[in-house]
Amino acid sequence: MRGSSVPRQACTPYTSCGRYARNGFRHCGRCVPCLIRRASFLAWKKADKTVYVYEDLSKDDGDHAGFDDVRSAAMAIAAIQSDGLDRWLGSSLSSRRIADTTPYKQVVASGLDELRVFLRDTGVK
Repeated sequence: MRGSSVPRQACTPYTSCGRYARNGFRHCGRCVPCLIRRASFLAWKKADKTVYVYEDLSKDDGDHAGFDDVRSAAMAIAAIQSDGLDRWLGSSLSSRRIADTTPYKQVVASGLDELRVFLRDTGVK
């Protein structure tokens, strides 16, 4: 959403959660689509008025330790910081149809950086 002129009211009512129905038609806040949504609002510098089942992702207790998507996202960020984006991506952008993968890598890098900042700011280790 960075640099977007899309009005906030056009974004908030839409569902992005991968577990929406499972959570009583509420955003869970911890699946990958929810993480991206939350990171996007933070990067956009607009208040996210979405109500999440799991608002606080930094809790380290029995109810929260099993957040596989949050843990996987944090591990991906750590791997990229350690080994670099190209190694993390591997051959995932390889295609004879894509002559120059640079713009795609830039989108991935930008999105992952937004996710990194969100996880850091919410206290996820």
